Amino acid sequence: MSSSAVAIIKDGATSKISSASLDANGNIVAVDHDLQTMVVFTPVSQLYAGMHITIQRIVADEFPLVHLEVTVEDRAGNPIVGLDKRNFVISDSMGATQDIQMEFAGWRSSSVHSMMIAIPGAPNHRYADILGSLVEQQYGLRQENDSFQIVVAAENPRIEVDTRDAALAAGQTARRLLSSGQSAGSLDIAIRYAASELLQRRGRRHLIIASSAGEYLPEFQTYGIIELARYCQINHINVSVLKLGQGEIDDRLQYLVEETGGTVHSDADPKGIAPLMQHGRQMPSGWYSLSYSSLANNDFGRRYLPITVEAMLLQRSGRDELGYFSPLEF
Repeated sequence: MSSSAVAIIKDGATSKISSASLDANGNIVAVDHDLQTMVVFTPVSQLYAGMHITIQRIVADEFPLVHLEVTVEDRAGNPIVGLDKRNFVISDSMGATQDIQMEFAGWRSSSVHSMMIAIPGAPNHRYADILGSLVEQQYGLRQENDSFQIVVAAENPRIEVDTRDAALAAGQTARRLLSSGQSAGSLDIAIRYAASELLQRRGRRHLIIASSAGEYLPEFQTYGIIELARYCQINHINVSVLKLGQGEIDDRLQYLVEETGGTVHSDADPKGIAPLMQHGRQMPSGWYSLSYSSLANNDFGRRYLPITVEAMLLQRSGRDELGYFSPLEF
């Protein structure tokens, strides 16, 4: 629950205690303690609009056991959280299956996959030591299933720091990247590259751009800012900015932050990078991994097998269709 209110309603000689809260999916949950009842209020527009479900991936290597990864959102693009296997219906050529298992629910996990973009050269080189220290702190804040990588915004973007690196080595690499004499490449290409790398991760995806305040970034030559924002939105990537120094960030970065649900975090925060990482960890996740045993005839792996996944919640529903081939059998 993100917010709540308690009210004492007086009607003549009687009093009634009631409370209401806004849940993670934007519904109002009200409770009448005297009658021991609970009511859920959902905007009418959401009931008619339904939900948007996308089958992100199908893995049939263990056919007839089939694994699916899906995302569920409302029509505004906000993740739908709190679902379990009872909210899903999986159908194939043999009809609806009865043995759905939920292997992963993003809302139950606190893990986050973070990708930081470091922009080398002036004026960021002045903050090399600061960024190095923040990166070292980040390694101390990681949880078991977290991942963290740093991409350099060079002519050919590449990963310079990986999750497996030691904290001290990662910090030294971050310092070297910012203090090096190389010129920065196109930031738009680096953003697209980093976002594409995050697509390999399921769950919360957090793209962090380390940029000095007051810096005017060169024009984006390959990808427009609206295109980048939309790419991150549809792939459930939140973009945040780690602001180095005092001043305002570039308007295009501010636009990315606002459109994707990220945040702007100052390097001067006395808590260091911890609030920024906590923001990524608390982002709602509508990512779900399901599995079921298929009874469909795969014709030894030569037949295309269509599949439909439907999600339902409070009279709202959404569905998506896709298909797959099972492994060939000889």
